[in-house]
Amino acid sequence: MEIEKIQLVNIVAVCQLRGEIPFDLAEIAEALGENAEYVPSQFPALVYRLDSPHCSFLLFRSGKVVCSGCRNIRDVHKAVEQFKRKLEGVQV
Repeated sequence: MEIEKIQLVNIVAVCQLRGEIPFDLAEIAEALGENAEYVPSQFPALVYRLDSPHCSFLLFRSGKVVCSGCRNIRDVHKAVEQFKRKLEGVQV
């Protein structure tokens, strides 16, 4: 048996936001608009999808953030910065 090619297809990164804890995820989801989804009866985190770089974020009430879907570390940093700017622009 031989391995032809190994590809990196998904990086998962975790960070912690500082701020007024617990975060009000319903208000944040409403302020972020159509790319955000928060259905607490299905999952306890806000889901935010970013188009470029293509990835998804989970934001928990505790301020924990999980970013998944990027294919390289540069895109992870770029995506996290974009998400941070989006959150800073939210007036809740």
